[in-house]
Amino acid sequence: FQFSHWETNRGELNPATTNQKFLPVHGDSLTAVFVGNSTYSKLDVFPNPASSSATVRFVNEKKGRVSIYLNSLDGRTKLELLNRVIQSGSHNLELQLPNIEGVFLLTVNTETRTNSQKLAIVKTK
Repeated sequence: FQFSHWETNRGELNPATTNQKFLPVHGDSLTAVFVGNSTYSKLDVFPNPASSSATVRFVNEKKGRVSIYLNSLDGRTKLELLNRVIQSGSHNLELQLPNIEGVFLLTVNTETRTNSQKLAIVKTK
């Protein structure tokens, strides 16, 4: 089995051409199980909690536009942290965080994947 914490690969699952199955799973950290040879793309954000900056580690499968957003859990705030063309491969990007506090979803959107992870932002005094 290959696991993904965000439902992003559903478009790749064509029952006519693959033996993959989408099995919804409900829980805090796992929302989908992919059976077959689906590609797993991990997203890491550290440190977490973060203060003024955080490093985002992800894989970009092909050269293209990458957008990174912070979304509040209530859906009211959406801040764009990055929007540019990035080469394919593994990336570690240091992002400057806005002067806000709370728990957010940090979302990395590439041309082939969308992955999100919770990120706590705390401000030190």
